[in-house]
Amino acid sequence: MKKILYIAFIMVLFSSCSDFLEPKSQDKIVPNTVEQLKEFLLGEVIAREWNDGEDDLRFLPMMTDDVLYYKIPQQRRDLGEAYFGYYSWQREPEIGVNNNMIKDLNWEHFYHDVFTCNIIIDQIPDMEGTDDEKNELFAETYFMRANSYFMLVNLYGEPYDESTASTALGVPINDNPAIENKLFKRNSVKEVYNKIEVDLLKSVEHFKNVTLGENISFPRINAAYLLLSRMYLFEKDYTNAKKYADLVIENMQGNLADLNSFNNTYFINSENSEVIFSYGLLADYIYRKTSSMAMYVITDEFKNLFDSEDLRYKQYYPRDDLKKYFKSKCGCYGKAFRLTEAYLNRAEAEAYLDELSLAKDDVNELRRNRYKEGSDYELVDTDKDSLIQTIRNERRKEFGYEYYRWFDLRRYGMPKITHLYGFPGEEVTYVLEQGSASYTLPIPEEVIKLNPTITQINRINNEPVSSDN
Repeated sequence: MKKILYIAFIMVLFSSCSDFLEPKSQDKIVPNTVEQLKEFLLGEVIAREWNDGEDDLRFLPMMTDDVLYYKIPQQRRDLGEAYFGYYSWQREPEIGVNNNMIKDLNWEHFYHDVFTCNIIIDQIPDMEGTDDEKNELFAETYFMRANSYFMLVNLYGEPYDESTASTALGVPINDNPAIENKLFKRNSVKEVYNKIEVDLLKSVEHFKNVTLGENISFPRINAAYLLLSRMYLFEKDYTNAKKYADLVIENMQGNLADLNSFNNTYFINSENSEVIFSYGLLADYIYRKTSSMAMYVITDEFKNLFDSEDLRYKQYYPRDDLKKYFKSKCGCYGKAFRLTEAYLNRAEAEAYLDELSLAKDDVNELRRNRYKEGSDYELVDTDKDSLIQTIRNERRKEFGYEYYRWFDLRRYGMPKITHLYGFPGEEVTYVLEQGSASYTLPIPEEVIKLNPTITQINRINNEPVSSDN
């Protein structure tokens, strides 16, 4: 029996304003076919940020060591003040320096995606469509649900540590497609990672049951393999991280984009052979220093990672601007799964598995496509620790000012970060201490008020520790 989907739902757990799915209209949708459900997945999950015009993860890079708040006297406009709470790792980061609010919508939006996926998975068997169409949609939907849980647990859950994962605070798991009148508690980090793994393996199983052409607007089996590789890398399961990176590289025939001949202004675009899958939106919020505005700028530490032969700075950050993606000119969504990550995941896994020669080969293959032709890009013999640091630097350069760096810092042991705030000569220093609880975002306060059974992370209110006066 076909079921009726309503766009407007009441769901206490997942929405601070109680509307679980934001109403597009008051009409009910009666899906009849798998194709209609596929359009639902695209509009409500894959392209959600793109349609809304807002990058929900835009504040994550502002908390990393790649960003400096550049404040100037007699400024015409301040483009960064509102994000002060995130930049200085406050207990309630949504509150800016002047008590203005920059709401963290990721909890609400990613659980919106989870619930949408729950509904679609439940509906597929009753829809009109071929077995191939159903396998395809099952595969895509399990992938998107896994991706949403991966984002949620790395935003609001404690960092993965095998010794504590079974008790560490994760996020709630709920795969019920129906509305439940109940409050939810956090599952452990281990339980959430297990859920991600199960969904991804189901996605792979369904992808293997159907022959599909490439389409970067929908996930395909290489996207599932890459997210499995990422997940296992975060778990420090290096054997499986390498296994699934191998599959991506083999399937894509190692087709990295060579920046010596790359002829598109924006690296993330539909013509880039490295893009496996794109979704959501990537905001442009990093600016070059000017005389009239306060803003977030690229740090000297980050800029100095690039030597003169490395073509990435000119391609990704020309004249100190962030220029990887432009919504109306790239022909794809902003957040992109890319072949580059498979090489870096595999290199890191190989280094930890003491396969140093293989790890260097992978780094050198990446650098061959990133350095000026004829330059001396190859790594010399190096010890394990130095090689791992080089791989981390390559990852930092490749994925700068996306959400990757914040997640990587969490899994690197949550190192100490220092940020300066204020006018030149009057700056104060804010410190995110090694291993700080502030490496985990608080669940938005409105959600906690409606769901008091959800344990909140015990963050501190971060005060300036020194002045440079």
